[in-house]
Amino acid sequence: MENYTEYLADKAFEAANEDYPREKILEAVKGFRTFDASLDAFIKIHGYQGDITDIPEKVKFIKAALERAGVSLHSRNIKKWYTDHNGIDRGTAFQICFAFGLDKEETDDFFRRVVLDKSFDCHMMQEAVYYFCIRNGHNYTAAENIIKASPIQEVPDITKSKIVFDGDILFTSAIIKEIDQFQESESLLAYFRNNISKFGYNHAGATDAIQKLWERIAPKDGLADLEKEKIQQLDIKEKTGRGVWEIFKQILGLDEVDEENRPLYVIHGDRSIKPLLKNNQLLPVVAEKNFPSRQTIEKIINGRHVKPESIRKTLILIYFYYFWICKAFKNQKDAASEAGEILPPTDAKLISRKNMTAYRANVKDDERFINNLNRQLLEAGYQELYLGNPYDWIFLYCSKSEEPLITFREFIHELYLENEDVISAQKKQE
Repeated sequence: MENYTEYLADKAFEAANEDYPREKILEAVKGFRTFDASLDAFIKIHGYQGDITDIPEKVKFIKAALERAGVSLHSRNIKKWYTDHNGIDRGTAFQICFAFGLDKEETDDFFRRVVLDKSFDCHMMQEAVYYFCIRNGHNYTAAENIIKASPIQEVPDITKSKIVFDGDILFTSAIIKEIDQFQESESLLAYFRNNISKFGYNHAGATDAIQKLWERIAPKDGLADLEKEKIQQLDIKEKTGRGVWEIFKQILGLDEVDEENRPLYVIHGDRSIKPLLKNNQLLPVVAEKNFPSRQTIEKIINGRHVKPESIRKTLILIYFYYFWICKAFKNQKDAASEAGEILPPTDAKLISRKNMTAYRANVKDDERFINNLNRQLLEAGYQELYLGNPYDWIFLYCSKSEEPLITFREFIHELYLENEDVISAQKKQE
């Protein structure tokens, strides 16, 4: 996979250094592997020696591995992975991991590179069983037997539960720490029975992280307001605090106006950016799926359930804005100091003129951003950024530019312009 990621790294660097990067972005989009292409690379590593273009032969190879592991899956379903180019559900992904005898680290890597998702979500009792079995070298049949004996039916519906941070939250890391001590399935089952209510929610760590970042960004006089007032030198009409939609549009750069204060990017309908994203040739389907939205952010702020991929993508977006807007304020403070201005200890006096150079990144800021974000993701139980993930690539590409936040907003503007006809058509229907 090294040549693959090296190619995408080159495209990210080239796009970051182009004044008009559209063509380089399109090249990257065309270079991303579909699920079946990533699966091809995987099976070659794990023993497939036939013609990589021979779909029936590949289906036969995968089916044989699954059957040896005790997994019954019709050849027609496996063939669709290649003919439809779609991904697979998490349950099937774990079956493949068992079929090819992957250990814990190899399973993590399979999910990161092939499935493009986090691996074990141990707040899900079934996946906690998979974690226990794969870590201890037990086969798929053993996992199924433990699942049958576990109190899964008694677990509250996580889609209807709400995370309340009242000191009694059981984070995924704590569950894993407990499971790592168990050698026998009886101990695992006892742990399940004693902690059923704690499996009624998941993604607590990521929810907590996003909520804390949002508390810094969104309130009146928070980072978003300060960007408007101090960097962009604009008045904010809403003196009592702006809503999620307004802040979300600002993060994306979709709130920009012309010299006559008319909006440049008009969003119609139900305050949704879906028309920008759907069937957009600058955005692969994998990146479009579960792209952050106003609705998702509102649910996370209120501790409601969202899909794992959706919350990971939201954490990446919110942290990206937080990191680079903090960097912009630091740039302004440094520039004010160099200008000989007196800086109060609580809030530096910023340059009075509109200072767009504040958005500039310094050498190695991209490395610091990537390292910090990867730490945030790992602490929340998610996989690190991966160049082969089209959504992750957007932020890796932008972070390598001279002005990452501006570059990201310009990318969103390109998405808008690419689908402007669709957006205009939606306006006519209203």
